[in-house]
Amino acid sequence: TRANFARNPPPDHVASMANRLAFIGTIGFNVSSAVVNLSQIPLMFYPILGGRYGYKEANSALGLSTRLFVGSGLSRKLRTLTKDLETELNKTEDGKDKIKNLNKIIPLIMQAQRHGQLGRSLFYDTLNIETAGKERTAWDKLNAWSAWTFHHMERMNRQVALVASYNLELDRLNTKPNSKEQGLSPVEKQELAAQNAIYLTTEMNGGATLSTTSGIAQQGVGRVAMMYKGYGMQMYYTMYTRARDAIKNSSDPDLSVEEN
Repeated sequence: TRANFARNPPPDHVASMANRLAFIGTIGFNVSSAVVNLSQIPLMFYPILGGRYGYKEANSALGLSTRLFVGSGLSRKLRTLTKDLETELNKTEDGKDKIKNLNKIIPLIMQAQRHGQLGRSLFYDTLNIETAGKERTAWDKLNAWSAWTFHHMERMNRQVALVASYNLELDRLNTKPNSKEQGLSPVEKQELAAQNAIYLTTEMNGGATLSTTSGIAQQGVGRVAMMYKGYGMQMYYTMYTRARDAIKNSSDPDLSVEEN
């Protein structure tokens, strides 16, 4: 059902229009509310990644991924790494580190792009902005600008979580693989780390599209009523599962009480 919805989302113009009016009338153009979303990094990402991989490691990974996002700017366009630019970067240790880090996350970027995890956001999808025609009306543009800050804050949170999770998971696969992961090739480890990072990011920060939100929030009245609730539902679910695992130890047979 979710696959069919993702491939052929039914037209829902009434709910979409209601979402747009509700958004503009509540938190549209509200920069302070959007900036508050950045608290997701210390409040959710750091505790979850720290508990899984170690707090020192999580802090380092989140710092690196945040710097990578901020340094890339807010544009959707990619700059070509020309030979001249690569030569210029290789002249400094910082430049060499940038090339190394970018090459390391290529498998993640490719998978994340296929899953629609990079440039999209749930706000744009809910408001039906990204599916609007190439020739946007003045109404489309007004809605896009009203959600612009939220859109980019959501992109930042998700991309920071993706890169941090990927780097931490790849390091774990290289140093402490479980019984099923031993013997994987470097390429297979990168692919698995990318898959796990996307899944973990969805747990920590919610999905990026309507197809990943609750079924009741995808169409009609439910889409309007649950406009701001899907994210909260995912966060409650994530906190519940983490609390459950903490109380009952872990359901993973490769983990023991001593390791926890």
